[in-house]
Amino acid sequence: MQRIPGRATAIGRPFAADDPAASDPSARFDPTVAQSARVYSFWLGGKDHFPADREVAREVMRLRPQVLAGARANRALRGLRRQRPDGRRAHPRRVN
Repeated sequence: MQRIPGRATAIGRPFAADDPAASDPSARFDPTVAQSARVYSFWLGGKDHFPADREVAREVMRLRPQVLAGARANRALRGLRRQRPDGRRAHPRRVN
């Protein structure tokens, strides 16, 4: 198997040139493997996550309870940076 530099699957192993997932993007998606963005979405109350993401999110919250407050504070800070001095949003967009 020849490795393709800079490419990784959802489970963190490098793609090989003869790996079918290397040429088929849909083959890379595995809802049974937690993904950090979906875990973060769960912490923020989003709707786009799977049981594996919820399980990991809950385990991290059990081990580090402050992670939920940190994620919410980060989201609030990001929202503040997008406001103009007059209080209006600089770039209107939907926030999860």
